[in-house]
Amino acid sequence: MSMLRQQLVRLARVGALAELLVDDYARLGFARGSHVKVLEIVHGGPIEGGCLIKFVLGASGIVCYQEKDGLRALPARPAAVPDPPLAQPVSEPPQPEEPLLYFLRDPSRLICLRLVSSSELGRLASNVVDAMLSIVRLSRKDIMRVDTYQDECPILEQLHSKGIWQSETFSAVASIKCFDGSMLSAVGLGSNLKTRDRAVHLSLATALTLELLKGCPADLLASTHQVMEDFPVLGALVKEARQIKERADEERPPPPPPPAPTPLPPTPTHEECYDFARQFMVFHENPNLWFSVGRIGGENV
Repeated sequence: MSMLRQQLVRLARVGALAELLVDDYARLGFARGSHVKVLEIVHGGPIEGGCLIKFVLGASGIVCYQEKDGLRALPARPAAVPDPPLAQPVSEPPQPEEPLLYFLRDPSRLICLRLVSSSELGRLASNVVDAMLSIVRLSRKDIMRVDTYQDECPILEQLHSKGIWQSETFSAVASIKCFDGSMLSAVGLGSNLKTRDRAVHLSLATALTLELLKGCPADLLASTHQVMEDFPVLGALVKEARQIKERADEERPPPPPPPAPTPLPPTPTHEECYDFARQFMVFHENPNLWFSVGRIGGENV
């Protein structure tokens, strides 16, 4: 290797950084002193016995050539010293995954469903609730809905007191009038209105399905099973809702026994009845006055 090539190798190494010593590329924003990355050393350049250096200008992706005198090699950077083990960030333990469904047993026995914005379940919410409402000849227009902020929401107060969904600040309660005249309600929670819409629709569809499966005419029951087959997600929600309701009812303490009936006093004797009556009646010893007791309207009784 010639002396010139040895100097060139020392001057710039492929893959290393070099300093630009000319203003040829100032119009591109790279004046003298800019740092460039060496891509290739091209031997046999326009100068006899010389060579060119192929380099790239910054992150712009522009490839340029420069004679060896136009570049100066930069000293190698010191190797990165790894952080000591104690300086490594301590990974937090995985947080328990919050439930999708929760059952508020007291006082209204409400099914609560919470969705996160990225949940795939939400995409089917409108179709599922429309299919279930059509069975009972209703539509989304028949849903009565109330959204409540946490400061005025007893539902969120109960959930937060149990450590459930403490990041949620709004609840949506949807209600419909069932075919038997009763009202059916369910709760949906989500971080924004769109997610809350989807959550409350899925929650209401689940509650309606459970209600119909408890007992309804045969044609409605067959339609309910058909919707569950068409939307397996509904079947999965119904199964999970049943399980959490059963667990909640099992954990409920048994009601206290009714108080024992108070025993009746013994039947009074004739003498006790006589003594009791003497407190309120006056008895005359004169036989002539016997029939004057209890005179009403001038006649004896």
